[in-house]
Amino acid sequence: MGAKRSGKILLVEDYDGLRSTYKRYLEDAEHFVFDYDDGADALKDIRNGLSVDIALIDLEIPGFMGGGNELSRLIKKEDSGICIIGISAYKSRIDCA
Repeated sequence: MGAKRSGKILLVEDYDGLRSTYKRYLEDAEHFVFDYDDGADALKDIRNGLSVDIALIDLEIPGFMGGGNELSRLIKKEDSGICIIGISAYKSRIDCA
């Protein structure tokens, strides 16, 4: 019998190599991971009722005028309880308020 999975994590990263690495580490730590290579699909699933505890969002994600910051704002609008962690090779921001 394996350990129980702990948190549900939304992962949005357009670079396949990073996304698969993050996902593997998070799953190894017993988290459920819902991973997306674009923000539009992630936002659609949140709007359709996907419930997660934490969102890890690439701040440089393409497809949104404001990148990951814009996606974060839209996700927070749908569910203000999601802790959002911005990830990037260039920036870092945490918003759990």
